[in-house]
Amino acid sequence: MKSIISALLLGSVVVFAAGCGSGQQTYSKQPIKDVTVAENVRNWLNGVATSGQLDSGATIMRGEIEKLRADTTVKVDDLLKGYDDLMAAKSPQQRKTKAQELIKLLPA
Repeated sequence: MKSIISALLLGSVVVFAAGCGSGQQTYSKQPIKDVTVAENVRNWLNGVATSGQLDSGATIMRGEIEKLRADTTVKVDDLLKGYDDLMAAKSPQQRKTKAQELIKLLPA
């Protein structure tokens, strides 16, 4: 009985000691990719087109679409109208369809 308790105690010490490292870790620097406004809108719309669900990004997308006015090739008014339709859609399938339509309005 005493040897079982000793073995358990030794095992506990080994497990505890193995978990106590220096705690120092090194991380390599990863390049950060700048995401354009159009890419941001496209990424969000792709998520909606896949899931049919609106997430927290929906609240800021109107502002993001407005920022696209700087790009004269983008039909922002059409995007905003489509965004309003997307927000008013009642079913996931309607949202998926509308999101796919809006993606086509974005620059490639």
